Amino acid sequence: MLSPRLDRETVRRVGFISAFFLEGYRTLGPIFRFRRGPQEFTVLAGRAANLFVTREGKRIIRADDYRRDQNLEFGVDQTLVSLSGEEHLRHRRIQKRGYSRTALDARSGALMAIVGAAAARWATGQRLHVRDVFPPIIAEQLGVGVLNYPLGDYFDDVTLFARTVVAETVAKTRPRSVIDTPEYERAKTRSLELADKVIAAHRDEPGGPGRPDLVDDLLDALAADPTLMTPQELRIAVLGGYIGGLDTVAYTCTFMLYCLLTHPETLARATAEVDRFFAADPADTTPVSALRTLHHTALETLRLYPLSGAIQATAAVPFEFSGYHVPAGADLIVATTVPHFLPEHFPDPFTFDIERYAPPRNEHHVEGAFAPFGIGPHLCLGAGMAETLIILTMAALLRTVRLELDPPDYELEIEMIPVPVPKNFRVVVSGQRHAVSGGRQP
Repeated sequence: MLSPRLDRETVRRVGFISAFFLEGYRTLGPIFRFRRGPQEFTVLAGRAANLFVTREGKRIIRADDYRRDQNLEFGVDQTLVSLSGEEHLRHRRIQKRGYSRTALDARSGALMAIVGAAAARWATGQRLHVRDVFPPIIAEQLGVGVLNYPLGDYFDDVTLFARTVVAETVAKTRPRSVIDTPEYERAKTRSLELADKVIAAHRDEPGGPGRPDLVDDLLDALAADPTLMTPQELRIAVLGGYIGGLDTVAYTCTFMLYCLLTHPETLARATAEVDRFFAADPADTTPVSALRTLHHTALETLRLYPLSGAIQATAAVPFEFSGYHVPAGADLIVATTVPHFLPEHFPDPFTFDIERYAPPRNEHHVEGAFAPFGIGPHLCLGAGMAETLIILTMAALLRTVRLELDPPDYELEIEMIPVPVPKNFRVVVSGQRHAVSGGRQP
């Protein structure tokens, strides 16, 4: 069993979860066990584990046991993330286009305008708690970019619903009794109400800018096969971007802003690149190709501060890994981001270095070494969309406003809520720069 003694500096730098699995790998090797309460987990860690699960995951793991409490709370028998095997692949194919990088192309101007409008309201000298800055921005972007439906006044409800379900039924970091509160029940009811409105709008008005989208694809698939999902399962699928993507994207942006503000040369380079991007013809280039500094900064942020550092599942069949036998039914954790902190894959791994992602180094191209969005059959379907949304958000922010650390000597400390976020990370608005509307402004 793994000793809970961890290096304090490593915990401060990367958070408890990443430090825990890294220490387990260093101390015990690529497969080890630990106990949390009455439950025992078998952990697979390191690049060899990532390659093994990428190759064998479809056969050896299933997600239904791990997601059972979540499905129960949703009132469904299945969700995309709880399915395994061929049925999981079928649902991934249906939702793939809606969560693709290209799904945002037609709406990139509108998505950046959401950021610009929020940042334009900040007064010079205003102090901001960064943890609160990005969630409402990302939530509104998900409504526009994924659902083609504005979030409106549903933000508080959707956020409470999504965070409570994750914390109580997946991460299990708070007592289940939190779900039985009037506030949560209202948030759940309102969130499902939003889903019904989105579905009705798509049924009543097919077509339009940026369409077909995720909801159109779900409705088309359901029309072809009415047994595909129940009405409640459709509602949850429609809300899936909020449930799985809101905090992960928002808090990655939070960490990324910290990285930029603590590395002035990278910030200056990224800002100059952003200004050139906004001055160019929108048809000339895409954000990912034009904003390379921001893209590489996003990748380095995802390496250093992964929001999803592990995959939890159940062994579907008995299997052998690294000389050890794992029985069917074993509770598994694949610690996918352990290689992020190993010097054989990322030299000087705790140092921020965006040149890792440029030729000739391209350290993230080593198969199995870079896995911020998971691996194998349960690789995050929206990984490309998330990267693009992060880049668009940070580009619009740098174009609109100047920010500084508050206080200037702030040192990062990570807390779990239940995902990792910077603790007490604040900034001060030092000035406005340029307006960002629905298109690029010279």
